[in-house]
Amino acid sequence: MYTYMYMTFFIIMKAFKTYDEQIDILSHSSLLPEFYNSSNTVSINGPCVLKIHNPHNHHVSDRNIRMYAFQGAKGYVKEILQTYGYYNIINQYNKPFLKNDKYIDDIDFFKLFSLQQVDARIKNLIFYPILQIEQRLKTCISYEFAKAYGPFGGDNIDCHYIEPYLNESNYTQNLKTKKNELKHELLIKRLKKIYKDTTYKPFTHYRTKHGHIPIWIFINNLSFGEMLHFYEVLKIQDNISSFFHMTPSQLRTSILFLNQVRNDCAHFSSFINHDYPKLKESLPLLINFTTTFQLEFQDNITNIFKLLIVFKYLLPSNAFINFTQAIDNDVFSMIYKKYIPVISEFMQDVLMAPSPKAYKEKLDFLRTQQL
Repeated sequence: MYTYMYMTFFIIMKAFKTYDEQIDILSHSSLLPEFYNSSNTVSINGPCVLKIHNPHNHHVSDRNIRMYAFQGAKGYVKEILQTYGYYNIINQYNKPFLKNDKYIDDIDFFKLFSLQQVDARIKNLIFYPILQIEQRLKTCISYEFAKAYGPFGGDNIDCHYIEPYLNESNYTQNLKTKKNELKHELLIKRLKKIYKDTTYKPFTHYRTKHGHIPIWIFINNLSFGEMLHFYEVLKIQDNISSFFHMTPSQLRTSILFLNQVRNDCAHFSSFINHDYPKLKESLPLLINFTTTFQLEFQDNITNIFKLLIVFKYLLPSNAFINFTQAIDNDVFSMIYKKYIPVISEFMQDVLMAPSPKAYKEKLDFLRTQQL
């Protein structure tokens, strides 16, 4: 006879909250004051210094001053929540400022929002260079693939013709997924589905005019992630990676890193405090950077400088110089020009910029390195 024990697990669902209820949660968490019915409004534009009449000279904390200043800001807070969402301001950026599940005294809603805005500025700056790199990778991959596998002059398009990128003999055939599926078979299955796309105008043009779709046209319709999977199973990885002064595995891990950064930029996820895949430890510039700035592991390098190291390899040299100037002017310099208590110190830490001199040394080092 068997006795069965049944265990019931209760999952607390995250219930819908109105914007007013979200503001109440922020007030109860001490990120905002308790709002009362008031027609007064206030515009918050960065940090400000306030003088409050205090005839009895009672102690007034910095928090009390800030909460007093925010009393008329409920409408503005609601507008911010309607634009960016509670999760994208609070949950994505609050972890460093919690102690025993309570916020430290020096943090409030607007400081978290300012952090979200700095991160958004960084993502806006890095997104276009990533698109440049995506196009550069696709151009290099398609060039080397066509050079190796055609089509060549004299090749005939007949009923037996197979596009080279749909021919499994052109791929490494022993790589498997964690589910023990062959990667090249999964890739070709996906490529065949893309090949049938009738909405992509370049495909229609080349089918009609040339009877097939060459790789340099086809690859433009691949996502960044699909391009990575394509590269992973190529036999000609050496030809591609050498163009970027990398080994095949160094390039693969760099593309994987960039793919996740790209997704975070596109989907409003945090960049500054995200855990990204590690770069290959053997990457020469990574080694030189950690040695020069006395960093024991690559984990000591924050996301922005890991990204700059990858950019150094994958961007054209002029584009890299232009980006370092832009990130200096619009991000690094800004955190020193516009001081926000707690947030400025936090940003200096995550940007590895304890002083203007320190971050400029790192930028200059990367600018002048030869690959």
